[in-house]
Amino acid sequence: MVLSTGRSCLIPVSIYYRRPIEERVVHALGKAWHVEHFVCAKCERPFFGTRHYEKKGLAYCETHYHQLLFGNICFVCNNVVTGDVFSAFNKSWCVGHFACSICDRKMSHKTKFFEFDLKPVCRVCHEKFPGELKKRLKKYHEEVSKRQIMSNS
Repeated sequence: MVLSTGRSCLIPVSIYYRRPIEERVVHALGKAWHVEHFVCAKCERPFFGTRHYEKKGLAYCETHYHQLLFGNICFVCNNVVTGDVFSAFNKSWCVGHFACSICDRKMSHKTKFFEFDLKPVCRVCHEKFPGELKKRLKKYHEEVSKRQIMSNS
């Protein structure tokens, strides 16, 4: 929305207050905004000139854009994962943060790991688990796999 001054000067009108914006103006999403009112749709923090991402008519900060729409937020550092990503147990990790949850040994895509409490455990730590615990975990994972196969049929 724009007001005409009668001269050849047009003044933008705030989408937030519906009044003329006389200070700095942000033009985004096809509208004019006061700088402090142009905010992330999720956390409501102003962008103040920093990068924003648009999706379906809304503006998002980088973290919430990736978290809400693309889901690659590192489980350890809570930052957007750029580059390669490790995904397991419905979680994502930066390459440098994918590690055994017990001994903190870094793991790669070639490392065999096991799930314990929805976290990765390396083979060495898994082998130290008591025999009864390993049996119960194996039985549990077999049951979960059967349920998944049945639900997909």
